[in-house]
Amino acid sequence: MKNTRILTFASFTLFALPAVAVNPYAMEDDSWISINGEVTSVTADAFELDYGDGQITVEMDDGDRDADGYKLMMGDEVRVSGMIDDDFYDLTTIDCLLYTSPSPRD
Repeated sequence: MKNTRILTFASFTLFALPAVAVNPYAMEDDSWISINGEVTSVTADAFELDYGDGQITVEMDDGDRDADGYKLMMGDEVRVSGMIDDDFYDLTTIDCLLYTSPSPRD
């Protein structure tokens, strides 16, 4: 009976903890990050990602994606994985290594 109470308490404690939001601006340069968000603007080699607590620029090289195969659009929900790029004189960005769209567009 005691083990059941401990297990129940541990389960409630684990699932009651709030999800920890990822703050890319608090991470060290060259740290790995995976973050979800909504695309708010798109350029030829980058896009702005609203991750809920703020926005960050996600940079992409031409070799990172097939530009004709899938074009990002404002409002797309994506998951970005890449490295934090925190240069001394530039704003913090994410160098995108992979992005995926959790749900296809209609």
